[in-house]
Amino acid sequence: MHGYGLIAYSHFYRSQEAAFNNKRKQPNFNEFISHWLHSDKSFIPELIFREFSKIYNKPPNIKIEKGNSYWG
Repeated sequence: MHGYGLIAYSHFYRSQEAAFNNKRKQPNFNEFISHWLHSDKSFIPELIFREFSKIYNKPPNIKIEKGNSYWG
């Protein structure tokens, strides 16, 4: 489970750098991972998804497109 958390963290910082370079705002990690996690459920195994979903609820409007990891 930790490995997928590290992947999410790396996607967060890559997205944050792109947002900064394009003068856009990006939310904090907790909000980002909620959108990231629920944008593409097939990216991680179901068991890991269920465990992360207990911590990070599905947002009403997902701002990361499926297959992408940049804030939208």
